[in-house]
Amino acid sequence: MSNTPKPHAIVFPYPYQGHINPTINLAIKLASKGITVTYVQPEFIHHTTSKAHRADVLDVFVDARKLGLDIRYTIISDGLPPEFNRDSNYVKY
Repeated sequence: MSNTPKPHAIVFPYPYQGHINPTINLAIKLASKGITVTYVQPEFIHHTTSKAHRADVLDVFVDARKLGLDIRYTIISDGLPPEFNRDSNYVKY
């Protein structure tokens, strides 16, 4: 038996439209290959994407974990409140 630690990847998507879904798919694909994945989501993106899912599901990886995939989901702040309009204030963001 090997004492080699299981590989662990951290996936942090660029927080703009068109980058979230591909990184979610990447995280699931990596986990399906036996890699532990920690998916790090900015707080304001989490609030935006959670509106598009069922009200009782705040973590897009719940179903993947039910299948036995080792995916962890964490939310971090970018230092601005979620209601701050990042698109209109791109320079400040």
